[in-house]
Amino acid sequence: MQGVTLGHGRQGSPTLGDDVFLGAHAVIVGGVTVGDRVSIGANSIVTFDVPADALVRSSKSSVRTIESPQTALDKPPAHHDRDGASADGI
Repeated sequence: MQGVTLGHGRQGSPTLGDDVFLGAHAVIVGGVTVGDRVSIGANSIVTFDVPADALVRSSKSSVRTIESPQTALDKPPAHHDRDGASADGI
């Protein structure tokens, strides 16, 4: 955990679940709860609760995406023809 910050805020200190991965220089502040099996990417700033099995990625110092593996499985794959056009109309 290189350069990771777990900070106390107005709402208390962070609580981390089991098997949480913290990328380099990740920041988790306040009384947030990070669920089990969560991956938090490098340079991410987390100031809110993160559900179990989520992936948190950051861009430009603010969290942009929380993804759940189940969410990815629920999306049907896009079908493309040889020219790259979507056969699904998407």
